[in-house]
Amino acid sequence: MSVPYGAPQPHPQQPGMPGQPGKPLDLGFILSLVAAGLALVAFFCGFATDARGAVSAYQLAGGVLAGLAVLPKAPKLLWAAAPLAVVPALQLLQGLIASSSVSGLYVVVFIASLLQAGATVVALLADIEIIKLQPKPQYGPPGGWNPASGGFPQPYGQQPGGYPQQGYPQQPQQPQQTQQFGQPGTPPGGFQQS
Repeated sequence: MSVPYGAPQPHPQQPGMPGQPGKPLDLGFILSLVAAGLALVAFFCGFATDARGAVSAYQLAGGVLAGLAVLPKAPKLLWAAAPLAVVPALQLLQGLIASSSVSGLYVVVFIASLLQAGATVVALLADIEIIKLQPKPQYGPPGGWNPASGGFPQPYGQQPGGYPQQGYPQQPQQPQQTQQFGQPGTPPGGFQQS
């Protein structure tokens, strides 16, 4: 039975669609951008009087070096950016523990510094391929549910939607011709005698 509106056509390949190959996600690139952005947040927080001593030049230098790693022809200096981000985070933690009263902006700078250190270290580990981001394998039978096509697979011979088409003329059904046993010229096994 033919479908009056045509068979579904395959979609062109788009990166990131399930079941189709695409460019793998570059974890080091994204985390380097995150580290540079968090250093920028700490830099702007340093203008406030509450966090005047919280922002370190080492933290800013680590963010700049992590940001340089995303440039196409710049040398990757994540090996230098990681200690420059971790040491200020540890100093802020020590100041947070030792202090009896801490301002809210100091805590914001500490959280930004801690996240920057984590992003820089993970970006370094991804750059030297200790951490690898691999796509998950897809399981299940081929031809299953595909959200990109907008529907579920249909059983053979059934119209999409499960209902007969109302506006289209119905095809007349051909009567089936079957030979039954006992008709003249056909033995019970179904073979003709010659």
